Amino acid sequence: MVNTMSVLANGWSMFASTASTAFASGAQMAAAASESLSQKLTETAKDPNLGRNVNLFVSSIGNKVLCIIIIISYIKNMIQICSFCILISWNMRLFFQFIEFQY
Repeated sequence: MVNTMSVLANGWSMFASTASTAFASGAQMAAAASESLSQKLTETAKDPNLGRNVNLFVSSIGNKVLCIIIIISYIKNMIQICSFCILISWNMRLFFQFIEFQY
């Protein structure tokens, strides 16, 4: 007969040693990735053009937003003009129908 406690103890021991090795490897990989990222961020922060590049990027986004606002304004104006033209043509149609009815 199989001793249940012995099997559980052996299984737990195998799991614990495997997990310990995996966690140690994961910690080493995380430390290496952290070091690499830290080095890249330090290099980027020391870049003398960083501020200028960020300002250009923000300015570029601002210009694009301004262009979109102008385009939307033009579209709104065109819709108003078209609505006005439709209203005028409808009134002209009614006017000519009225004239034909009178004569």
